[in-house]
Amino acid sequence: MKKIKENLKDLVSIILLIGSFFLLINPFGLIMTDQFQMLMLALTSIIVITILIFLWKENPKDEREEAYLIVSSRISFFSVAIILLVALVVQALQHMIDLWIALSLITLVMSKILALAYLKSRK
Repeated sequence: MKKIKENLKDLVSIILLIGSFFLLINPFGLIMTDQFQMLMLALTSIIVITILIFLWKENPKDEREEAYLIVSSRISFFSVAIILLVALVVQALQHMIDLWIALSLITLVMSKILALAYLKSRK
């Protein structure tokens, strides 16, 4: 039952992230005021930060080398996520959102969530 709850959180996170990016990018050219776009930008940022801070719980095990690997992986992941998020915010403020920045951020987050779910299910 615990695994189902963990995977449900991950699935909801992915859906919220994709939905907020979808509305932020505005692929169908819907009329979107600057205020609505800023609201979507804030919502997307909050969702990404919430996922990064609260939903991922990585605990290093007993091996020192494994701990170093985990810590370095975590630092690099968060660094890339922050850089992509800053790039998305800057582009949104310039009203020129690049689809590849958003897709990169979505791919980064989804691959992490899916890899963790897969590894946990193998136990």
